[in-house]
Amino acid sequence: MSSKFWWGQNGGDRKIRWLSWRKLCRPKVQEGLQDNHSLLFRVLKSKYFPSTTFLKASIPSNASFAWKSIMAARKIVEMGYCWKVGNGRQISIWEDKWIPSPSTYKISSLRLQNEGSFYVNDLIDPQTKSWKKDLISRSFRLEDAALILKIPLPNEGTSDSIFWVGNSSGVFSISSAYKLLESSYEVDLEESSSGKVDGSLWKAIWSAKVPHKIRVFAWKAACNILPIKTKLFDRNIIPSFTCDLCNKDLETSSHALLECSSARLVWVCSSLDPFNCGVSFVMRDFLGHCVLAYADRVRMEQGPNVQLSTFVLALQASLEQSINKVQFERSHRLAISVCRTSQMDSGNNVILATKINRLASLFCICEFSSIPPGCNVLALELAAYAYNISSSETWLGTIPPFLIKHV
Repeated sequence: MSSKFWWGQNGGDRKIRWLSWRKLCRPKVQEGLQDNHSLLFRVLKSKYFPSTTFLKASIPSNASFAWKSIMAARKIVEMGYCWKVGNGRQISIWEDKWIPSPSTYKISSLRLQNEGSFYVNDLIDPQTKSWKKDLISRSFRLEDAALILKIPLPNEGTSDSIFWVGNSSGVFSISSAYKLLESSYEVDLEESSSGKVDGSLWKAIWSAKVPHKIRVFAWKAACNILPIKTKLFDRNIIPSFTCDLCNKDLETSSHALLECSSARLVWVCSSLDPFNCGVSFVMRDFLGHCVLAYADRVRMEQGPNVQLSTFVLALQASLEQSINKVQFERSHRLAISVCRTSQMDSGNNVILATKINRLASLFCICEFSSIPPGCNVLALELAAYAYNISSSETWLGTIPPFLIKHV
């Protein structure tokens, strides 16, 4: 519609677009038609942020619905904006985003309590138009100081300006803002206690070759939004939260699907028993030759954490082979963390962590490191094989034949 307004249209015939939309949206001083001094901008500024910038504007109690809506979208701008240093008079050293550090774009050095709201121009020598290196070195951490000194300063007294970090052009666009929001949402999911789920799970759910209603049910179960009794009780819909099948425990999602005796019976009769798990490890020397490979199928409910059990088996096998220097690589970060710190929550996991620590002390060198899942193909393929065997299998001095294609 805006394009039709500027270039016109005769019926269904479009007229020539003499300038791209991106250029059209530039400020007037840069070839475009965008006007930061338009009547709308001046009205909003005089009413809501007369003595500050839009990024620091507030929402008064008598604010209009339009202003509240604008402010609701400001968080997107706050996520993707960054100051470009000119004369440094508008940029707060501690509060604004202005240094080339893609993680936060803010100073990470510790701020002293008695320090005021200094501005970037306090760090610039007005005579030489260069950074005050001695002051910067004394005031900030080495990493921050190095980043600040990398920022080029204009020779003339150019004003500070804001650019968009969401794309390489530095110009805000709806698509880049959407991508920024999407990436921040993924980070929030990873950091939240309820969102620590591998992204491969969602791909597996939605790509599963089952009826769509089964995929939806699996998605609801993974998101913990099934209408189980504990949730219905919390909403005052039903008076009890005890499982109707076993009449013992609370009916949570995990209980209804996995832990209840009736649910376990269903799984045992199924070919997809979640309580069975394949454990495996491949031991190689410094040349990459296979020393030992092991695979077994275990019952998860009878034992502790399967990942930690694998470490115990591998440590014991290494001692039996008189190996005194070992390095374990695993894609399971939690298991690696437990092996490094020997700490776990409770129960069998504590016993396993203690056992791992005791066995590791018997080696001259024993290291644990986390690697991406794609770098551990041999162990993953062997674990998949272990899931379908009835008893443990060991390959000494040779690699399992079905894994040769992955070497």
